[in-house]
Amino acid sequence: MLRTGSQDGNAAPFFFFHTRRAAEGMTFIEMLVGIAILLIVFLGLFAAFQLSINLVFSTKAKTGAVALVNEKLEYIRGLSYDAVGTVGGIPGGNIPQTEQKTLNNITYTLSTLVQYVDDPADGTGASDQNGITADYKTVRVEADWMVAGSPRSTFAVTEIAPPGIETLANGGTLTVNVFDAFAKPIEGASVRVVNPSTTPAIDVTVESNSMGVVTFPGTPVATNYMVSATKSGYSTAQTYNVTAQNPNPSPGNIAVINKKTSTISLAIDALGSLAVSTFSPAAQANFTDSFANQSQLSATTSATVSGGSLRLSGTAGSYPASGSGYSMPIAPQYLSAWNSLSFTGSSSPQASLSVHVYYWNGSAYVPVPDSALPGNSA
Repeated sequence: MLRTGSQDGNAAPFFFFHTRRAAEGMTFIEMLVGIAILLIVFLGLFAAFQLSINLVFSTKAKTGAVALVNEKLEYIRGLSYDAVGTVGGIPGGNIPQTEQKTLNNITYTLSTLVQYVDDPADGTGASDQNGITADYKTVRVEADWMVAGSPRSTFAVTEIAPPGIETLANGGTLTVNVFDAFAKPIEGASVRVVNPSTTPAIDVTVESNSMGVVTFPGTPVATNYMVSATKSGYSTAQTYNVTAQNPNPSPGNIAVINKKTSTISLAIDALGSLAVSTFSPAAQANFTDSFANQSQLSATTSATVSGGSLRLSGTAGSYPASGSGYSMPIAPQYLSAWNSLSFTGSSSPQASLSVHVYYWNGSAYVPVPDSALPGNSA
């Protein structure tokens, strides 16, 4: 601002300068950086909060599973020795092999496996000093459940000993060996033993050990034990019944003899893949161009399409000496080989027509040589 004046009335210049400080604020870039920092912080906090919730839920679920497993084991420990067995198992009993329990709104699947053990302290198999291979029992209880779509499991094992001297009225040992095409033992194969003719009926599944072996001491004496073995990603092998259509199955169902060991070996192997393509018999295919338009032509030289014909460009008296048109590539689907090719066409009396067949040589379309199609290059 500029003002003039003086105290004595004489005109004199007087200057007054006024400055204003610009209003402070954030630029757009600064705002974006701030938002990004806040977003990172809040996302980190949210992830930590979600992780803590999942951890609490997972811990709660596992605690419930452990409680159910312990409860099941305590129940089994309270049974008499002879009553410790599963429905359809070896040994048999009234304990379900699988059952579902719900605790704290979580569904658990409890799996119980009871097996006889042939204690090596008094010899095993045929070398057992007293001829009794069912020395005591082991009980394995496993709980399976889901957490956020992921499977979880826990298990516990206990041993149940007979109250006095081991006794077994009758029974033998069934041993199953599982191996692959190279005779390498397969660990974790599911071995299923079924015999509906025993009382109670037997239907039990056990996984093979690191040696690919599953042993069933104390198996009731009976014939027609059906044995199968499989594993995820592997084939399935099994024994077969004797039938009128198959009087000598290989391998056939196995029998268990009192105080003897019956052994069956099953070979399974990793699965592969096989692609099968089927084709119909060779047939004719047709390519037709009525020259209604140029849609069936990939290129033309000194020629145009009009009136249902391929004509030389120009007007009367000024036609070029020759012209050409190239059809779209003819490539039938699933083409195996060319057998023959025929062509029909017509031209006016004032013009001549010639047809040539081209093929793709990897870089360009070139005429089929005369050795393959006589007269094609002329």
